[in-house]
Parts: sequence; C-alpha cells; structure tokens
Amino acid sequence: MFKALFILSLIGTSAFCSDVPFVDYLATPFKAAPPAYAYPQADGISNSGLIVGSYSPYAGDSGGYFLYDSKSGSSTLFQFANGFPYFIPTGVNNSGTIIGYEGDLEYGTAQGYIGTPGGVVPLIYPGSVSTEPLAINDAGVVVGTYLDTRGASHGFIYRSNGAFQTVDAPGGQTVLDGINNVGQIVGVVSNPSQTPFLLSNGTYTYYYCGPPGFGRPSGINDSGFASSLYGALLDTATNSCVAPAVNGTKILAAVGINDSGALIAKDSNIYTPAPEPGSLAFTLGGETVVLLCIRKRSRSSQTKSKVTFSAETRSTSPGTPKRTDNVQRGVLRLRKTSCE
Repeated sequence: MFKALFILSLIGTSAFCSDVPFVDYLATPFKAAPPAYAYPQADGISNSGLIVGSYSPYAGDSGGYFLYDSKSGSSTLFQFANGFPYFIPTGVNNSGTIIGYEGDLEYGTAQGYIGTPGGVVPLIYPGSVSTEPLAINDAGVVVGTYLDTRGASHGFIYRSNGAFQTVDAPGGQTVLDGINNVGQIVGVVSNPSQTPFLLSNGTYTYYYCGPPGFGRPSGINDSGFASSLYGALLDTATNSCVAPAVNGTKILAAVGINDSGALIAKDSNIYTPAPEPGSLAFTLGGETVVLLCIRKRSRSSQTKSKVTFSAETRSTSPGTPKRTDNVQRGVLRLRKTSCE
C-alpha cells in the first residue's frame, strides 16, 4: 500500500514521501581506465551518456580523470598541465564541457573551474571566498553554491555569457545541485532538516524522500525526475518517489541522472531501469516507450505488490530551451494498478 502524500503548508509547496516502492535497476560495469589503475569513480553523466570521473592508481603516480563515452565504450584519460591534484569533477554536458572544483567550501578554500579535458579555467563567483559548481546543462548553464565573506552559503546560476545570479531559497542557506535543459533546478536548504526543493518557473516546491537530512538531490533530467544522494528517485511532476535498487539493494549516493533514466553513483557502474519479462514496448513519436512492471517491497511483511509505470509525452513550452533533436520525451508516471 502507498502511504498518503502529505502536502505541508510551509514556504511554497511541500510534499512528504515515505515508504517508497522499489524499482528494479541493472548495474553495468564500465572500464574507464587501464587495468593498471583502480577505483574509477563516476561523478557526472550527460544525456548522451558521457561520464566524467576520477581514478586512482594501484601505485606509482597521482591518478587522474576520465571522460567515458558509454555508447562507444571509449575513454579519454587526462590530467591538467597546471596541476589541480585535488580537482573534483562534478558534471559534464553533451558537448563535453566539464565542471568541478578544488578545495573545501566550508573551509573557504573551494575554487570552481570549467573547461574540457584539454584544460580548465576558473569559475568563481565574484567576491566569494569559496565556489563549487555542481551541475551543467547542454546550454552551458551552471548551478552550484558559493560562500560569502560572512560564511553563509548561497546558490548561484552561471550563464555562458559570464553572468552570475544569486539564488536564495526561503528558509535557510542554499545549495543548487542540478539543472535540466528546461531550466528546472533542484537543491537543498541548509536548515536543521536539510530540506530539498525544486525551483521551477520561480516557484519553490519542498519535498522529502527518506529521513530528513538524507534526501539531498544530485541531479534532474528533462522529464523532471530527480536523483538523490539518499537513494530515492523523485518524479517532480507528481511528488511521487521510488527507490532504485539492484537485486533488492538500494542504490545509494546517486550523483547524477540523464534523460534515459540512467544513474551513476560514485563507482564504476551505470545503473539503468530493468524491464521485467512481459513488459510491453511500443513506438511513440519516434522513440521506444516501455511499460514497466515494477515491484514494491513492504518493509513490514517483505511481501511484493506491483505497480506500473506508464508513459506520456510532455512538449516543451514556448520560450524554453529545446532539445537539439526536437524529440518529445517520454514521461514516466507512477500508477497504483497491478501488472498482470
């Protein structure tokens, strides 16, 4: 049984998600570095399947970074000529633009960067003492957080023309964690409960997926599905949550999601939704759409019930950025019906 979705009268709109159903995912390992290197760690994924991350050596040198193409299986290993021994990549878009930072925001030492495997340049909020770029979309719009001279954190939006914009969500200090190609942004308010939110068309929607403080979002795709560091997946259009899992084990520390629903999670796997036998696939608008049966596991009895995802299309509204291929995306909707 689904628990009710409670709408709370906080600032903006709020929703509480509890006891979410599990969704079966598949884990596919990828090899982004030669065998001489260990521990490849994915940090960002693009809609086209580019993955940026870092790797460590077994012994002998300082490791480096990779840009892996999950479609071709090819990988570009790189290090920056000007150093950056502690660079942390955080995102990549379809054109291969990489963002990341060095240092630590809380200690006032984080410095942001943007560029390609060939080199990066500083991306620093003017007048800040720390800047962390955390996500980039295909138009080159970057979101993240910066620390001011008083030690307060703020969200920021950076556009490719060099313009910065501060974003302060009502209720506390702000971090922006993800942005999609239609301009929706997910982030968190750093109040005692670490409240996640969606910012869309100037409206803040606050939501919870899991215990307070553990639902920090990590990305959002063009269909409005947001990944979470706690392991929940939120459909922002309906404020309904699911928990992606491999063989019954929740995928934790998901750091990115793309338009196909693929997740990455600080390891060397790509996690993709797993259709069950008997799922129905058909073509809609030139794209294959799959009706998936998924299982919900009751925490109290460990019995399994079934719900379905069905597909709809959502067209891009006038005046908002459009996908370059002009294909309407299939939008997954959670239904409380059974799969036969």
